[in-house]
Amino acid sequence: VFIMKKLLSLLAMACIVLAVQAQTIDDDKTALLEIYEALNGPEWVPPTGIDEFGWSEDNDVEDFVGVTVEGNRVTKLELIGIENLSGEFPAAIGKLDALTLLDLSNNIDLTGKFPEELFQLSHLNHLYIADTDITDVIDDRFGQLKSLTNLKMDKNPGLTGGITDAFGELTELTYVRLADNKNLTGTISPNISKATKLQTFQVERSGLTGTIPGSLGDLQGLAYLNVNECNFTGIGKFEKMPGTMLEAHKNRIPFGDLLLMKDYARTATGGWYYRIIDQRPGLSVTQNSFTVEQGGEAILNIDILLPNHGGVSFRWLKDGEVVGTGKELVLNMTGTTLCGDYVCEITTDPDILNSSMCPNCDWKDYEYREKPYPGEYAVNTTEPVSVTIGATGIHQSKYLNQIGIYGGNEKSSLVISADDENIVGAEYQVINSIGKLVQSGIITSQKEKVTVQDGTGIYFVRVVNNGDTASQKVFIR
Repeated sequence: VFIMKKLLSLLAMACIVLAVQAQTIDDDKTALLEIYEALNGPEWVPPTGIDEFGWSEDNDVEDFVGVTVEGNRVTKLELIGIENLSGEFPAAIGKLDALTLLDLSNNIDLTGKFPEELFQLSHLNHLYIADTDITDVIDDRFGQLKSLTNLKMDKNPGLTGGITDAFGELTELTYVRLADNKNLTGTISPNISKATKLQTFQVERSGLTGTIPGSLGDLQGLAYLNVNECNFTGIGKFEKMPGTMLEAHKNRIPFGDLLLMKDYARTATGGWYYRIIDQRPGLSVTQNSFTVEQGGEAILNIDILLPNHGGVSFRWLKDGEVVGTGKELVLNMTGTTLCGDYVCEITTDPDILNSSMCPNCDWKDYEYREKPYPGEYAVNTTEPVSVTIGATGIHQSKYLNQIGIYGGNEKSSLVISADDENIVGAEYQVINSIGKLVQSGIITSQKEKVTVQDGTGIYFVRVVNNGDTASQKVFIR
């Protein structure tokens, strides 16, 4: 039985070898001519110094411009920035089963989706498809390209998706560049750490979200990690990044996470270097907007995790002027001058961020600077907090005091009524429970019925006429 199983195994292997050998340079030529027709080949304009592309039945494949033949098979196809190249990504590329390099970059009229045949190219090492008009998803299909070492697909506005679990299956992968893909709004799977040969990982100026996984720190060969100008809202714990250059500025990373990087550096197994400046902060305020009664208090507070390192200060600003310090700002709303947008500026002592944070680290020079940038990401600013006075109004004329504002009998409706005909022509404003103006309009009758587009809930309704205001909290069914 054992001998029979062995013979069957050898027979199966022989069949596979014969199948591979069955593909010839003539088969490759047929596939190339299909690609030529699919991509508007007859209209291609040859590069300077070349008379013609030579892609025709009368020429040898070795004479096709952009094609490399090795061992009597096509191993490389490089059609980079070809004038008049247009059409959908041709499935015939999948017939070039000995292909190790495919470069279709800088062809802005290359459209369509990645054909399934592309992911069957088992020998493909280098895949370069940058600056095209392809519309597709980066997903688990890429995990089928087991031989892939280099992936460059930046500047493709039609690409969506993210770095899925399947990327961890690309154990030969050393280089990834998916930069300038704003519609790439997925996440980076922690499984990327299984791609243990990864040296360069660049996704800057993409739309990627979530947390920058700390598992990237397990990649001992990772030399450069660039996640600048994305939409990341957190950063994992990097403990093992010897010699890694990490750039992660202009994200939405919580300030507390950034300060904790000091601890990460101290526990790192070797020297590493990072630049994390100018965050569009992942800081949050406890409330984004306030509508309070005149004379009431608006308490603005920052929700922030701060490690016990000290050297952190807070300044609240309105219209560029400092109006308070500390994590909390209390406003006694006695008049309209206090209404407006407030931001909190949070600053660290630059010494927290300089080389003293990790005196034993082997800091790397970068852009002709000898040390990490002291204080360069020292300032973060929250999103604006809007404060307005409402509920009981600021001042109300005699006729506005006679206004009735109440929920209507019909679903999602309210009624504004008054005995005084001067109400006609006044403006009404509907403000939701977090202070956002959701609807406004002009009153056209003494009993105005308004359908609130946002639906049911608690609202503040304000009527404004010739500088006078009246407000009322209303529950709309």
